[in-house]
Amino acid sequence: MDGNRRWAQARGLDINKGHEAGTKNLEKIVDHARDLGVKCLTVYTLSTENWRERSRKEVQGIFGLLLKVIQEKKREYQQKGIKLFVLG
Repeated sequence: MDGNRRWAQARGLDINKGHEAGTKNLEKIVDHARDLGVKCLTVYTLSTENWRERSRKEVQGIFGLLLKVIQEKKREYQQKGIKLFVLG
């Protein structure tokens, strides 16, 4: 997931709004991949090198958003047979 911050900045939005938009796009990608029969989808969200360059507020926003989305989507993904593994 790359470019969420630049996307938000180009539109004069708060950086975390860009991460929220990126998450919504990822949800669409997951559903579309499942519809296409994709058996394994790997999503790389944030490297340790990358988050060290971000402000504390932005990193907290990203991790908070990830936790929120995982909690919200967990049951739906289980019902659809989608397994989610979080590493790191």
